[in-house]
Amino acid sequence: RRLLFRPPELNRRGTTVMAGASFATEIDDPAGFPNQWIPGPNYSDQLRVLLRYIQSQKRGASVVLVNSDTEFGRDPIAAAEQEATRLGLNIVEKIITQPGSVDVSADVLKIRGRNPDYVIFHGYVLQPIPEFMAQARQAGMTSKFMGTFYSTDTVLMGRAGAVADGYLGVSCYNFDPNAPGSQMALVREFNGTRVRTNAYFQGWTNAM
Repeated sequence: RRLLFRPPELNRRGTTVMAGASFATEIDDPAGFPNQWIPGPNYSDQLRVLLRYIQSQKRGASVVLVNSDTEFGRDPIAAAEQEATRLGLNIVEKIITQPGSVDVSADVLKIRGRNPDYVIFHGYVLQPIPEFMAQARQAGMTSKFMGTFYSTDTVLMGRAGAVADGYLGVSCYNFDPNAPGSQMALVREFNGTRVRTNAYFQGWTNAM
């Protein structure tokens, strides 16, 4: 994927503000990349939110991280480890897979062997998360499953069916159609009752 302008070029030009679909931690740097706009918390902060929620539910909980083997998938791993240490949580396994429809049976066995309280997915749009959850449930696991922004779209997770019951994700946006606030009022005015996905709110936020 080729960007029209890369962050260093934006700095050199000094005339263009660029928004996009990425929440990369590296470019969330007002001093280093002052013309790069991110429409929400970066990937590292999204993991921190989930870990802080876990700590509020169970002190000393065990966690498995499942990340895609992509630049964006690996982005928040180090920050998540640091935050888990700070919170007294135990990251007992880190699993890296290819995104998309892949065989996850061996990785599910790893997770089952660790029997974690929570499993956090990051760096996937949908696949292979439903397969992970389905195989884990078939194996009798009771771990709670969580995900970051791109793994939490309501429409996509709806396609996962019953295996997604209990799944908890962190999103940058409010999906409540009756949520208060001037921006949500504008969204309702322009969008009416149609389904609003992550992509809709992301585009709205970038444009505004």
